[in-house]
Amino acid sequence: MHRSRTINIFELFKRSIACNEEIADAYYGIACVYLLRGKKKLALQFLEKSFEKGFKDLYRIETDADMRTIRDDQGWKILKERYN
Repeated sequence: MHRSRTINIFELFKRSIACNEEIADAYYGIACVYLLRGKKKLALQFLEKSFEKGFKDLYRIETDADMRTIRDDQGWKILKERYN
């Protein structure tokens, strides 16, 4: 994804959360952006927040191309076990 596009998407997700902190998909989206930027630790934090807010689509994470770099990460495996 083009860098300027990820910045715009990132800002939209942040604004969504500012309007309603319960939008689980916005946290998921921020996690995707962080992964695309190579920031796994932040991505895992936002992915966990998405689960806390009700995100339940493990299949989406397992098939989402944006999430491919996290699927072998121990942090993801812990989250998956916790929220499965």
